[in-house]
Amino acid sequence: MKKLLKANCCYILVFIFIAISGFTLFICADDYIWFYAFSDDRLSSYASPNGRYFTNFITRYSVQCIPAFSVFYVAVFMSLVVLIEKLVRKQHIPRPVSFLSVFILIQLIPSSIYTEIFRWISGFNNYCFAFIFTLIYLLCSFKFIFEDYKPKLYSSVLFLIMGFFGCLCVEHLTIYNIMLCVFVVIAIYVRKKKLFLHHFCFLAGAISGAALMFSHDVYHTVAVNADELGTRGFKTSLADTFMHIFCYVLPHFCKDFWIIHILATVAFTVFYYRNREVKKFKYAGLCIICCWLFVIYLMFTSVFQELTILSSSMRIRAIELSFTFLYICALIYNTVIYLKFDERLRALLYLFSSIILTLPFAIVSPVTARCFFIEYLFWILFFLEVLFACMKRIKSSVWDVYKMILICISCSILVLFANMNITNCLYDHIRYKYLQEQMSSKSKVVEIMLLPYQKYACDDLSNKNIFSGVLKDNVSYGEYILKYYGISYEDFMKREQCVIEAIDYNEYKALE
Repeated sequence: MKKLLKANCCYILVFIFIAISGFTLFICADDYIWFYAFSDDRLSSYASPNGRYFTNFITRYSVQCIPAFSVFYVAVFMSLVVLIEKLVRKQHIPRPVSFLSVFILIQLIPSSIYTEIFRWISGFNNYCFAFIFTLIYLLCSFKFIFEDYKPKLYSSVLFLIMGFFGCLCVEHLTIYNIMLCVFVVIAIYVRKKKLFLHHFCFLAGAISGAALMFSHDVYHTVAVNADELGTRGFKTSLADTFMHIFCYVLPHFCKDFWIIHILATVAFTVFYYRNREVKKFKYAGLCIICCWLFVIYLMFTSVFQELTILSSSMRIRAIELSFTFLYICALIYNTVIYLKFDERLRALLYLFSSIILTLPFAIVSPVTARCFFIEYLFWILFFLEVLFACMKRIKSSVWDVYKMILICISCSILVLFANMNITNCLYDHIRYKYLQEQMSSKSKVVEIMLLPYQKYACDDLSNKNIFSGVLKDNVSYGEYILKYYGISYEDFMKREQCVIEAIDYNEYKALE
């Protein structure tokens, strides 16, 4: 039993973390709208807000039964870590090392993205669950490309189903899945001079799913700037597109993931000093210098101070865009000269995938942090592909030390995040119970308590306009939040509201 626990401690550790995350999740943001969308006539427009039919269907039932969704959450999150680990797994790398590396890097995601994906039911379904289909297809595709893999003919039906449902989740991933399938078909034909029915089934399913998704009326209304459910739109002019890139896309594309870029640059630097044939490559040293200059700039602007825009021409953003382009070129060059063919193909696929998944947001508005979640996962795949290729000659004793470091970091993440998630979940229950108590009294002032860890939770009540702001058909998020907890919206709006922190509530209760 002890040997079994010791051998699987890494997996148990990650499972405990994910289980705590899943079972401390609570309804927030537009989850309240989804809860009432099919029972309230005023919300008929919100019952089908876009062409994400599959994940909308899942979200509809997820908000109705949170315990069942928590189980689903654990299964999907665990599958995400396992599938990414399978993609980066190498024969010379101990499996616990690759598994924990994936887990830790996912947890290093910026808090804004983490909150909108892992602490929000709708966000989790649309992005995390949707990406599972793409990862499965990638895993199968690499078997076709690099191995003598001959799947059963009947399994092509699964590819058809996977392609169809995978393209009914989120728009930019739908477009990417079609492009990925076309690339895989070409790569297999060039490498093996063969064509497999499975990929054409996936492509047929993906195209069918995309056709169904984009046939939804909302995309036409968004295209003509007549969106009634939000502020969605397209940037059609070149000037608007560049302004959108400078203001919204560029700050997220690399800056949010500066830790990943530092680690990747370190790995390429090790390649540079260890590779005896590096002198044959004319620009190897220049590319390493370019990478280091870029990551130093990223670290400075992310940790210390962002460079201020001093004119409407946004020259500093234009320079930053050029610098980012040079950095990407340097990464491509380093990947080509240092990695073997199979490693190179995978790494370049991951790198270009992150770029392709970002491009739609150059013309689509609005852009939020969660839009870059899948891009971040591809940066993780790229970095680990480079890192594990760099670590081929490491001795087993070094692996043991590295594994212990990863376990220590994972334990720290478990304790810190578990504390935040449990505390937020507990106080979310307490604050609405406290609100109910105040509403049942004759108090003229209602105290609204904020969550203790707001960076790692979608705190609806921190939004000053949550109760006064309205959407289409005079719909208010705040009204449905209060309705969910059995509080009269009209009675609530008649009273004066003030915001308090959790410590204020605890001190008030201590004095009773």
